[in-house]
Amino acid sequence: MFDTLLPAGVTLSVLGEPLTDPASVAEAGLVSGMATARLRDFATGRRCAHNALRLHGVDAPWVGRQPGGAPMWPAGFVGSITHCDGVYAAAVARAREYRALGIDAEPIRDIPDDLADFLERDDEREQRRDGSDPHIALLRFSAKESVFKAWSPLTGTWLDFADVSVKFAEDGAFVAQVHHPLALTHRLRFMSGRWGIADGTAYTAIAVPQC
Repeated sequence: MFDTLLPAGVTLSVLGEPLTDPASVAEAGLVSGMATARLRDFATGRRCAHNALRLHGVDAPWVGRQPGGAPMWPAGFVGSITHCDGVYAAAVARAREYRALGIDAEPIRDIPDDLADFLERDDEREQRRDGSDPHIALLRFSAKESVFKAWSPLTGTWLDFADVSVKFAEDGAFVAQVHHPLALTHRLRFMSGRWGIADGTAYTAIAVPQC
């Protein structure tokens, strides 16, 4: 699904199962204290990142880990990693073409109203409560996760869910508006992305082009 959501110039690697030997990924040593399941997820995401970087001609890829846990991509590249049950993926692009990437995959599930209320702004709550799309809360959560992954490396700051509002179009596009003082400074007031649902999983992706 991600291959239909991301633009030209972005390479992608997707795996359907976690690695059975996380230690086979060199970066696993960065998080050796993690619980086994989390270590497998981490290592599988890094393996996807390696695959995507090799498609750009990187011979010995290494994706470090920033203090907050976000990936540290090799110089000259931007990327994003996501994982959930059955989907492990990484997207990579050259920094001369894209400022940032954000991808997210979420198993289709119901979002309780009290949690959805926390994740949404007032106008978004009104749209959800009209009942026209049963997956709108989950899609909005995923889209905001993609926004956060693109935003953080560009600004060095974090966003709250209430800092972002998302509007979806039926053609698979969405626009995220960032309500944060740094959005104008960093030319990130609006971010465009795409969404899709396949095989019980919701997908969202953002690629911020170089201006």
